Order: sequence, then C-alpha cells, then structure tokens
Amino acid sequence: MTSDTFTLEDMRFFHHFLIKAKPHMPVGNAAVWAREIPQLTQQNEFLMYSFLALGSSHLGRLVDNQSFQVQSLTYRVKAIAGLREAMAKESWSYGDADSMIAAGYSLMQQSAHIEDGMGDWMSLLRMAISMSYRVAESGARTEFDLSPGKHQEYMAPYQHLMPSIDQHLLPSALTALENLRIDLTDPFAISFHA
Repeated sequence: MTSDTFTLEDMRFFHHFLIKAKPHMPVGNAAVWAREIPQLTQQNEFLMYSFLALGSSHLGRLVDNQSFQVQSLTYRVKAIAGLREAMAKESWSYGDADSMIAAGYSLMQQSAHIEDGMGDWMSLLRMAISMSYRVAESGARTEFDLSPGKHQEYMAPYQHLMPSIDQHLLPSALTALENLRIDLTDPFAISFHA
C-alpha cells in the first residue's frame, strides 16, 4: 500500500473518531482504545483509514453532511484492502494484531452509520470476533483483553436494566433466529450466536 498524505479534513475526522466515535467493542477495553490503539496508525495505514471511515461517517450523520458519507466510503475501501493484506500475512510484528482487531471493530461500527449496513455490520462482527480468536490462539501479543467470557462478565451488572420481553413477540423472534441459522455455517459462529 502506498503512503498517502493526510489532509486537514482527514485530521478533523481522526479527531472526531478519538473524541466521539471510538468503538465500544471488545467491551472493557476503553483505555486501550484511548491510549494504545491510536498510536498504531503510524505503522498501519489501514488502521488510520478505518478510523477515518468511522469518524467521517459518524460526523456526517451528526451534521447531516452527505459529502462526509461519500468520503467515508473511500476510506472504507482503503481500510478493507489494507486489512485484507495484513490478515494474509503468515506472521505479525508488534502492533499488527491490535491493528487488525481495531480496524475490524472500527469498520463494523462504521457499518451502523451506513444506510442498509446491517449485513455489513454482521459480517464485520463475525470477522472481528474471528480475528480476535485467531490472535488469541496464535499467542500474538495484544493490548486488548480478549478473555473468554469477558463480554458476558462486563454486561452482567447491566442486565437488570433490560426491559422485559413482550411474550407476544417471542414466536416471531424464534422464527427470525431459525432463519439466521441458515447463515451460520462454522462452529465458531454457531457457538458465538448461541
């Protein structure tokens, strides 16, 4: 990937990412997102592009600026191309694992700001979680806490705040989940969504 020169507008989107639009997943890693991950943009351009994609999408939605949304798709394409290259490597240097995980979650979060982005969101969620497991299994050093059960542990204190389920909606919900099963083909995806 050739190195680009970033503009003042790019820095505006990067700043917005840092201040307002950082992903919240993997949960319990807010300090890592704030202190460690932004530094890695110096060595992995695809990570910077994923941050710019999310920052511009999020800001574009807040100020209702369609040109930001268009720009975010340009960043997204560059981020995905670089992420694919990085994932294809057989070995990673320090920071590569965190950069791939962070880019995956950033692109996933950006999908929430794209019209009709739910399919992308689900695909990128699976990719980010799969990447997290791959990193954990490889023994690569990561600043993220990827402990098994971390998400459930983190969310447990908040479960009492969830509204009760309307019993009339259960049959439709079960049908929707059964239809989702068709898309779940590998054991990891099945265990994650179970």
